Amino acid sequence: MALAIAEVRRALEHDEIVPHFQPLVEIHTGRVMGFEVLARWTHPDLGLILPDKFICLAEKKGLIGELTRQILRKVLLIPLLPKPLVVAVNVSPIQLHDLSLPDQIREAAETAGFPLERLTIEMTESALAENLVRAQKIACTFKSDGLQARPG
Repeated sequence: MALAIAEVRRALEHDEIVPHFQPLVEIHTGRVMGFEVLARWTHPDLGLILPDKFICLAEKKGLIGELTRQILRKVLLIPLLPKPLVVAVNVSPIQLHDLSLPDQIREAAETAGFPLERLTIEMTESALAENLVRAQKIACTFKSDGLQARPG
């Protein structure tokens, strides 16, 4: 299935990309520690579309920031999970070029009233290797804001 960028734009305009939640489980105890947020596209004709079909296209065409903002807004407005559960959100390697990313995430959490210490930002190892200095700067900003940042 080949998707066009116009379809991805339309999906963002019509709020069709939604969060799905995968439990994060502690291996030794089986206890749920929180949830990783996964983007899924609910296409009106094709049904559920997995991220491998649209994330790369969104990255190439400059739409990944908007996609992440929409997912974050939806996730952070969900009634707060009981403590100590956390929410983990992946960011694209492309987004690590944007030094305003930590501010965008902090503002989204503050607007939703979501505590930053319960939000984990996951960065791929390839993103870290691509520009280690910039990734370290962003990770340090995340940490100073109270966010957890880890390779994911």
